[in-house]
Amino acid sequence: MTDRRIVMNKNPVPSLANGEDEKITICEDSIPQPFSRKEIINTFNDLGNIDAREMALVIAAKQKNDKPHRQSIFVIQKLTAFFRTVKELAISPTKSREICFQFVTRVFGHSVFGEVSIDKSHETTHLKIFIYDPVSPWLTGLTSRAIYKLSSKIPERLKITLLLPKAEEILQKGHGCSYFSLDGAFMLSSKKGSTHIYSSIPTSSNQSFEIVNIDVPVQLKRGCQFFHDECDVVGISSSILNHPENSREIVNLRGHTATESVTKYLKKISPGKIHNLRVEHKRETYQKKVKKFLRQNKITLNADLLRAISPFSQQGFYEYAKSLMNAEKSSDSSTVLN
Repeated sequence: MTDRRIVMNKNPVPSLANGEDEKITICEDSIPQPFSRKEIINTFNDLGNIDAREMALVIAAKQKNDKPHRQSIFVIQKLTAFFRTVKELAISPTKSREICFQFVTRVFGHSVFGEVSIDKSHETTHLKIFIYDPVSPWLTGLTSRAIYKLSSKIPERLKITLLLPKAEEILQKGHGCSYFSLDGAFMLSSKKGSTHIYSSIPTSSNQSFEIVNIDVPVQLKRGCQFFHDECDVVGISSSILNHPENSREIVNLRGHTATESVTKYLKKISPGKIHNLRVEHKRETYQKKVKKFLRQNKITLNADLLRAISPFSQQGFYEYAKSLMNAEKSSDSSTVLN
């Protein structure tokens, strides 16, 4: 089987503020020249998890074939480097006072998703990071890494809030964390209803670092594979369909209510047993979009593929962060965050 790993170079992670790069490259022997379109398309045949390359390709295809999403979405594989850069972006001067982007991770065979929001409109910059693991929302490897990296050596005039779903907010029963994470990131990037994420942050807190457990916005619950409540897990029957407020909430840009959005994916398997097939539908949709994207853009060589997915990879995130910091330099601003 072809080795498709994306790996980092051997150089340590440099400071982006100094104009240096951390390169992410494909192993020289990882993909044949030319690569097989069929091989890539076939990785979407079932809910078995897709790798970082395919996840970035889905984002590229949706950005090309659909209306572009309002924020950028990046596939992250190196967590320590990612959180270090996020923190640097928060404390470095930027022309933009408000920065927001989404991410999906692919680390150790598992995927989660989230959002980074940086508000520099006040004297103290507020860095907010929302992380959602579809399988186990509380204290996964990603969140523990985030806590370790973010909570140490916090500069003055910087406040960091890590937002995590409550423990009962599990989405996934079986396979497919990559698809759940892509779907979740796309939901967040539409910004319809995602402001609820930040409404739970205590306004009176003076702590420089805090963790806040939140109720997940209705928008993000739509793919939940639990129909009925099971043990401590909340199903969509009680959280959406039979909920007097959540059922009527508008959850997408087409103006659908939560009930309308969820109902079209429900399938009755047997008496009393109903499955939510949203994630299966998304898998099929992503496969079609990737196939169309590769064909329309005549992508047949490895180099073409790498160029297509680079803006949505971790390297693309570094370029995005650099552009925000360089924009401040080019404006000759003298504002510096101590």
